[in-house]
Amino acid sequence: MLILHTMTENNFIEYDDALRKYSIGINTYVTGNTYLQNHSMIDIIQNEMYNIVKQCNEICQLGILEGKEVLYIAKVDSPNPIRLMSSIGSRLPAYTTSLGKSLLSLCTLDELKRLYPDGLKPLTNDTIISIDKLYDQLQIVKKTSIAIERSEIHPDISCISTPLIKGNKVIAAVSVSIPNFRYNDEKRQ
Repeated sequence: MLILHTMTENNFIEYDDALRKYSIGINTYVTGNTYLQNHSMIDIIQNEMYNIVKQCNEICQLGILEGKEVLYIAKVDSPNPIRLMSSIGSRLPAYTTSLGKSLLSLCTLDELKRLYPDGLKPLTNDTIISIDKLYDQLQIVKKTSIAIERSEIHPDISCISTPLIKGNKVIAAVSVSIPNFRYNDEKRQ
């Protein structure tokens, strides 16, 4: 009963005394509308992801920062027979991926130290393990809107990404992952 009372007070539901019945309140409508707008935004981004894949023939992924990890929320697979396998819903440490570096790009050095109080653990020989070096890379991402990762998450994969910024906040990032044997200047461009 407390939950219904609270929802009524906050205009998420309305109670009709005469009918003794609850109905949807204005804030439920507003919340639902906001969800639909954000959901259609993902559809717009995913359409752009298809265009990216058409241009480069490599996998394109969309991720958000959840805690200190990248959460992969959408992808468009490469048409190449040899390609990266990934899953929507999977998570990786943000500091190990270009997608994560794009998502972390507006963090201060102090925020990074709070986010990773136990330091950075290597996944490959090329994984950055210094918070100061990570911060230096993020400064480049902040200036160029491009993050590049070479073999930090897997020795045979490189990745390029860009943050999607709304206001002063990174809300998501889009990346293209490339097997190292196909990574060249043309692909990088």
